[in-house]
Amino acid sequence: MNTNIETKNAPTPVTARRRRDVVAPRCDIYENDRTVHVVAEMPGVDAKTVEVTVERNVLTIKGTADTNDPEGFRLLWREFDGVDYRRSFELSSEADSSSIKASMQNGLLRVEVPKSVPTQRRIPIQTA
Repeated sequence: MNTNIETKNAPTPVTARRRRDVVAPRCDIYENDRTVHVVAEMPGVDAKTVEVTVERNVLTIKGTADTNDPEGFRLLWREFDGVDYRRSFELSSEADSSSIKASMQNGLLRVEVPKSVPTQRRIPIQTA
């Protein structure tokens, strides 16, 4: 059986390895009075590779989509080497970064950023 496959206009034969791409995932951001929701499209990403961090009031999301070669087959051609997703957002001062929640399902990362409850207090004035 002839295993030679001819692919026209294909950029990368199996012997060539490219640098891994870093991509900013497409995002939608919604808010109401209590919460900001960030929905990031990260196709091919396993939840085990997702990282959501907050540092200095910056929310950063990261994830990795890897290729999984099927067992029992020899690779003839590769055009998809996987991708690393990364995107950062500056949070407003009303964000409660200690209560952020995240979930991953069907290639969509959902991050829920609660807003802190505004507090108001009266500051006593000291006299000399």
